[in-house]
Amino acid sequence: MNHTPFFSIIIPTYNRAAFIESTIRKLQKQKFPDFEIVIVDDGSADDTKSIVEKIEDSRIVYTYIKNGERGAARNKGVNLSRGNYITFLDSDDELLPHFLQTAYDFICENEEIPIFHIAYEVRDSNGKVLSKVILPRTVNHLLVEGNPLSCIGILLRRDVAVDNPFSEQRQLAGSEDWVLWLKLASRFAFPHIPTISAYLIQHDQRSVMQTDVEALEKRIRLAGELVMKDSFVTQKFSGKEGVIWAHLYLYVALHGVLAGSRKTGLRYVWKATQKHWPSLFTTKVLVIFAKLF
Repeated sequence: MNHTPFFSIIIPTYNRAAFIESTIRKLQKQKFPDFEIVIVDDGSADDTKSIVEKIEDSRIVYTYIKNGERGAARNKGVNLSRGNYITFLDSDDELLPHFLQTAYDFICENEEIPIFHIAYEVRDSNGKVLSKVILPRTVNHLLVEGNPLSCIGILLRRDVAVDNPFSEQRQLAGSEDWVLWLKLASRFAFPHIPTISAYLIQHDQRSVMQTDVEALEKRIRLAGELVMKDSFVTQKFSGKEGVIWAHLYLYVALHGVLAGSRKTGLRYVWKATQKHWPSLFTTKVLVIFAKLF
């Protein structure tokens, strides 16, 4: 395999044997054919390997690693990749057939662009559309107030991905993507294409749906500390430190309430207002109060 593909689709997976074949089969329907699929099996104990190996497609690269969480798995995929541009896909989500073609056309119009994002939908396990993530043309400023992006729909030039890896701290798992996106938003323009080209499946097995409040508090504290230590972030978003912390605290408040901890919700709303009092008048707080009362 001497050919260098234009795109590398990196799929970190952990015990997703029930989803992985369907994910690969759907990727094979991409209209733009010049891509590879890099599957990083993050320590699965199920049949993921045998299922992948049965699929005959020279574009598939499979590797097994000791479980190290998503950041480590994505970094491994980046290191194995050969494409000019990289995109990440969780093993239970889907890129629509025009996704890569949409990305390729945008790259041709914006030569050597380092990073951009394409709009996506959130669907339930029955295919019902729950929401559409269509954002302003530039998303840099939005990342100060949280993570509207997830990983799906992100395109990175390979050298940018290599030079800016995900944090591999296990305690950060679930926020490692936002930390990286905010760091990159402080270094590059971060445009958005408002064409729905992928969808994320919201189901009960999804790891972000599992809430350990104490672990979440530690994770969010670590995420805030990591971005505040980055000189590019503090320079680019100077004066926004309070906003960043406020929205991190509101994230804890919301998930605490959803997990049944009213005390956590109230405490973190209060902490958020101490960092940035206008955050009290955001949609997030309205949702939290609706769940509380």
